[in-house]
Amino acid sequence: MESLNLLVMYRFDNLMENWATRYLPFRHNSDTRPRFFRVNDVMTLDEFLQHYQNLREPDSPCCAIVTHLEGTANVDRGITYPVTELIFLKWADPLNYAAQADAKAECHDHAWKFLLFLRNEKQNRLRANRLDPLAHVELDNVRFEMLGPITDGWFAQIVTLTITEITPQCYSSADYLP
Repeated sequence: MESLNLLVMYRFDNLMENWATRYLPFRHNSDTRPRFFRVNDVMTLDEFLQHYQNLREPDSPCCAIVTHLEGTANVDRGITYPVTELIFLKWADPLNYAAQADAKAECHDHAWKFLLFLRNEKQNRLRANRLDPLAHVELDNVRFEMLGPITDGWFAQIVTLTITEITPQCYSSADYLP
C-alpha cells in the first residue's frame, strides 16, 4: 500500500523546472537566467510580468506553471483528476505584428516540445512502474489557448493537462474530536 502514496499530489512544477533547466532555448538558471516561474494563477500573470521586465530580450522565451489547484474528484473511488496549467511566454514588439506572429508560433513550439518530453517521460515511467503518477497523465485531449498581448507585448500559450491520481485515504475517527 505504501507505493500508492506516490500518486498523491504529484508536483508538476518540479518536473517542469527540471525540463526548463535542460531545454536549450530556455537554459533556466534560477540565479543568473530565470526562465521558469511558479505563479498563483493566470489572472496574476500580468502583474508577474511587470516585475520581470528584464526578461525582454531577443531570447526571452520562458515558462511558468500555475500552482493553484483545481480539478474534479470521485470520492467513492478514491481518485482525483487535478488540472495543471502550463504557460509558455514570449515577448514581441507591440508595434510589430510580424514579430507578434513569430512570438505566438514560438510559444506554441515550446509548448509542443514540453508535451513531447512529457509523452517520452510517461512512456518510460509506464514501462518502469505503472503506479508512477506520470504514467497516468492524460495526453490524448490536451487543451491549449493563446493569451496576449499582455503587459506591453507578452504572449502566452496556456496548456491545460489532467492527471489521474489515486488518493489512498480512508475515513478515520482518529482525525476528529470525540
